[in-house]
Amino acid sequence: MKKTIAILMLVSLFSVSLTQAVTLATYDIPTGTTSINSVSGTGAVGVTVGAIEKGSGLTLSSSTSGWRATSYNQTGTTSTSIANANANGDFWSFSLGAQTNYNVVLNGIGSLSFSASGSGASSWVLLYSTTSSFLTPTTVASFIGTPASATSPNVTTSWNSALAAAPITINSGNTAYFRIVGFGASSASGTAGLTGNLGTADFTLLGDIQSLLRSLTWGGGDGNWDTSSANWTESGSAATFAAGNDANIAGGTLTVASGGVTAGTIGVSGSSNTTLTGGGITATAISKIGGGTLNLNTIGTYSTGINIDGGTVLAGVNSALSGNVSVNGGGGLDVGATTNTVGVLSVTDGSISGSGKIISTSTAITASSGSYCCIS
Repeated sequence: MKKTIAILMLVSLFSVSLTQAVTLATYDIPTGTTSINSVSGTGAVGVTVGAIEKGSGLTLSSSTSGWRATSYNQTGTTSTSIANANANGDFWSFSLGAQTNYNVVLNGIGSLSFSASGSGASSWVLLYSTTSSFLTPTTVASFIGTPASATSPNVTTSWNSALAAAPITINSGNTAYFRIVGFGASSASGTAGLTGNLGTADFTLLGDIQSLLRSLTWGGGDGNWDTSSANWTESGSAATFAAGNDANIAGGTLTVASGGVTAGTIGVSGSSNTTLTGGGITATAISKIGGGTLNLNTIGTYSTGINIDGGTVLAGVNSALSGNVSVNGGGGLDVGATTNTVGVLSVTDGSISGSGKIISTSTAITASSGSYCCIS
């Protein structure tokens, strides 16, 4: 039987109230095992989640209630006992990383429980370090139980208070390392570990995720689209594009770096023509307004698709188009001589032209004007 540990965070970027809960990471915790030492986690956008791992000083012991081990060798509950237990590997470890363009703040625990035999570890401490070596760890929170009696300690209240008073900020590109150290055992043969049968998410971490992604505007004219050239502007100042930024373009030829670029939403506007050429583009979407033509001369992957509300989008190469494609209000899609496969193709008073072919999973045309070709 297996249970799930889900690490959750609350996104609350503009208000002190907790407005939206997202799953930051999920672990499937084994029970009844003597062979699984590490369990991988799955992370959400903005957070990198490391595996939960059994410390080297512990020996797994089968338990139907959770992921338990023996060999908690520290019988005391002093700071020296904690240091010795950490040095001996009597812990369960995990890590949280803030991906590029995100900051993460850990400020609470939603759910966490331990289970132990009568002689197993009775006390637990959460240690934090900015390095995986844990040479100088910080004690975040602790629970000191009575040996031979704390078999199901409730640590959430005290640990929440500690994290609320001293939240842990993980800045973009950095990783925070954690160890849950067990000690205060009356016998090294006693078992203790994480509970896996709470009936809900067994272990939840609460906090904030802050996106640092920006909306940049192309500086105009022709130039390179990469992550080193300051060809963009933000609030009137020169800026360098970073993966995930939104891109606003109103004309010019942009030569994409050979390794490609990753963007949020690409907005193309104005009466001047825009050409995207060179390496591939991965983005959330393209939004086309204004009278100019957008020449897509590079392979593109657009997760939500392309929306054309004005002017023309011209596919200059195969696979320039992807995702759902919507042509509206007199806008036009010119497939040129290419072959492109898209998701849903919807046309409302727009037009599709060219000598090539566009293949869609489904097509919906609502038209009082416009012309259409090339659809299969």
